[in-house]
Amino acid sequence: SIMEIGNGAFEYCEALEEIHIPKTVASIGNNAFSGCKKLRSVKLPDQLNAHQNDFPERPIGSFVVVS
Repeated sequence: SIMEIGNGAFEYCEALEEIHIPKTVASIGNNAFSGCKKLRSVKLPDQLNAHQNDFPERPIGSFVVVS
């Protein structure tokens, strides 16, 4: 299972529109989603310490914390 999303893991992945991060992920690295121009929906587990600011390139239409 995935425990971490590393620095720049999806940087400039321009086709990425939606992500659902599983509960097993404990951290997101710097610029992991930087440059993802089509990203509009992010679903995060409640125990993950991440914020909309971690996805700086575009306004996120749906930013949901899932328990």
